[in-house]
Amino acid sequence: ERHEDWVTALTFSADGKLLASADRAGFVAVREADNGREVHQMKASEGTVADLAFAPNSNYLATAGADRSVCLYRMRDGRRMFREQRHQDQVLGIAFRSSTHLVSSGADGRILHWKSNGSRETELPRVRDWVYDIAASTDGSRIFTADWLGRVLAIDIKTRKVLNELTP
Repeated sequence: ERHEDWVTALTFSADGKLLASADRAGFVAVREADNGREVHQMKASEGTVADLAFAPNSNYLATAGADRSVCLYRMRDGRRMFREQRHQDQVLGIAFRSSTHLVSSGADGRILHWKSNGSRETELPRVRDWVYDIAASTDGSRIFTADWLGRVLAIDIKTRKVLNELTP
């Protein structure tokens, strides 16, 4: 099955075995990276899937949707583990900070911290504007955000404090 709308996100699993792609219609396809064989297809959002992220152990795939959804899928069988709509506007970024914790960012300026079972950790500091992308440091202790004004924030997970702000 091919995407029937614009592809909006693409990512490889950490082990390099899977390639996930998402589209503007909310569909996600997961393929074997070496031969392109489709292994999973899912409807992740009622609108654009803006971002995708594999867990560091490649066992899970998270999606960020324009319908305010954060979804987590198990790659062993493609089963959806959770779907939550806790953002107040579209979710634009998703990243794992460990195999069991992920963070999401959105047009509402919120940075939500999730466990892989769908429960939320304490919310991180709110950003003043749309947060288009989010990333975690290799050790998972810091989160980095990029907003629509070009600012990059570094946030400490434990203290929930902004460590630094780079402005254009």
